[in-house]
Amino acid sequence: MILFVMGMGLGSTMMPIMSGAMQTLRKAAVARASTTVNILQQVGASIGTAVLTVTLAGALSDRLPQAAGSGGGAGAGGQIPDAIRERIAPLMADAYGYTFWWAVALLAIAFASAFLLPWRKPEPRRRRRTRPARERPRR
Repeated sequence: MILFVMGMGLGSTMMPIMSGAMQTLRKAAVARASTTVNILQQVGASIGTAVLTVTLAGALSDRLPQAAGSGGGAGAGGQIPDAIRERIAPLMADAYGYTFWWAVALLAIAFASAFLLPWRKPEPRRRRRTRPARERPRR
């Protein structure tokens, strides 16, 4: 249910944001900008997911081997006894908390850079009027 609500929130906010961003462009630039935004969203999501996955994996590997008393780490095996699970759960929560703080930091950087974007639509370029060629006087 939580993911459904998050999806609805993202779906209802992304379109107005993109529409607002496209309104600040000249008509000739909208097609390129739309393609660029889609590419940047895909690449940014992939890089962000990879960075946070590596951060979480590093945090888990730093915390878990010391909890179980063996060097096996998180992938060390099937059924975890209750005594070990009780020692591992707070360490895993700490690793996830560490990763989410990195996500918050990345979001803060994104919001800070968003404030540097232009807030107004650029003035339309004025076309030069070409004067009609003067007729040559007839002799």
